[in-house]
Amino acid sequence: MARSPAARGHRSRILPDGAAESAVDALSDNERIILENLHPEHTRIVTSQTGLRPRPVVERPGTAAKELEMRADTLWIDTDRSISTLTWHMQGRLTHRSEPGRITISMVHRRE
Repeated sequence: MARSPAARGHRSRILPDGAAESAVDALSDNERIILENLHPEHTRIVTSQTGLRPRPVVERPGTAAKELEMRADTLWIDTDRSISTLTWHMQGRLTHRSEPGRITISMVHRRE
């Protein structure tokens, strides 16, 4: 019986060679993820995002606190160690380089 490269201990390489095929426009907070032939003991792994997302709030002197929007940018999965990392990004404008203020980021469940 032939075994897949993943079953023989080879790691599948998704990026950069498969970047176009694996890229998506956006990831939802509870995205369902299906991995096939990427682990030697499990030919199919099905999981979902937790539904948690970062909630950044910017506070500037003399103005009301304002919630900013963050977007999931990169999902990195290590099937050998059974871990994943989701990277988020955001952009905000400053009126000048040394503008005083504070950004607080907390984790919240997705909005229904």
